Amino acid sequence: EEELAVRWALDTANEFRRLGGQCAEAGNIDLAREYFQRGKELYKRLAKLIDQTRPKVS
Repeated sequence: EEELAVRWALDTANEFRRLGGQCAEAGNIDLAREYFQRGKELYKRLAKLIDQTRPKVS
C-alpha cells in the first residue's frame, strides 16, 4: 500500500512537471508556475513521508 502511494506521488509529480513544461512552451507562464509548484510540494511531502518511515540509525 505504501509503495503504491509512493508510485502515485512520483507519477503525479512527473505529470505536473510535464504539464508545466507544456504550458511554459505555450507561453502560459502563470499556469506553468502553478504546475511546477504543485509538483514541488508533492515531492516535499513524499520526502517527509520517506524520512518518517526510514529506520533511525544511531
